[in-house]
Amino acid sequence: MLPPLTSLKLIGLICPCFDSDSAARIAAWSLSTVRVRWNRNATSNSASGVSGSVSGFISSMFSSGNATTSTNETENEVHLGTMVVTDTSNGPSLNIDSDISIPLRHIRSIDAFTSDPNSIDIQPSEKSSEGTIHIQILTEEGADVDDSVKNEVLDNLQILVEWERRRQDTLAEQGISEEDQYPESAASKSNILSDQAKKMQHFAQREIEMQKTKREREARKAKYVKDAGGLKYTAIAMANRS
Repeated sequence: MLPPLTSLKLIGLICPCFDSDSAARIAAWSLSTVRVRWNRNATSNSASGVSGSVSGFISSMFSSGNATTSTNETENEVHLGTMVVTDTSNGPSLNIDSDISIPLRHIRSIDAFTSDPNSIDIQPSEKSSEGTIHIQILTEEGADVDDSVKNEVLDNLQILVEWERRRQDTLAEQGISEEDQYPESAASKSNILSDQAKKMQHFAQREIEMQKTKREREARKAKYVKDAGGLKYTAIAMANRS
C-alpha cells in the first residue's frame, strides 16, 4: 500500500475520476520543497522543559529566594532551511531539514504570525515535543517573498492539516487508532518518556544529596567556630579536614 501523501499525489494523476481531494493534492505537490527562515519558541511541550522545571523547583527548595532564570540561548536562533511535507515513518509530516519533523496530525494550528506579517506560526499539539515554530517563506535566492506567496503557502499548509484530520477521523471510525498505524512511534515515545523520568529522578536525588552535604558542612563549620572561640579561619580549616 502506498503511503498516504504519495497516494494523495498520484491518485488524481492516475484516475481523475477518483480525485475527491484535489485541493489537498495540489497543496501536497506545492509543498514538496519550500525555502524558509525559521526559529523555535520555547519548547513548552517537551520532556526537557518538564525536566528543567523540576530541577528549578528542587533548587528553589534549598535556596534562600535568590533564584535565577536560565535562558536557552538557541531558543530564538534563526536558521535557513528547506521545508517539505512528506510521508515519514510517523505518518505525513512537516519537516524542516533534519531539525524538525512534526506529524500533520500533531499540529494544532497554522496561522499568520500577528506580530510579523511575513511570518507563519506553526503550533503543535501537546502530543508533539516541539514548541511553536515561526517560519518566513523565502525565494530560492533567499529573499523574502511577497504576501501572495506567503498566503498561498499558509493556505496549503492549512489544507493539508485539515486533510490529515479528516483522514484520521475516517480511520478512527474504522477502529484504527494512532497506535495501530504507528506502533514503533508509540513505543519510541514511551521509551523516551521513561528515560526522561529516570534522568529527572537521578538529578533530583543528586541535587538533594548535594544540598544535604552542604548543610552538614555548614553545621560542622558552625560547631568548630564555636569550639575555636570565634577563630573563623581555624574553624574552616578544621571543618575541611574532617
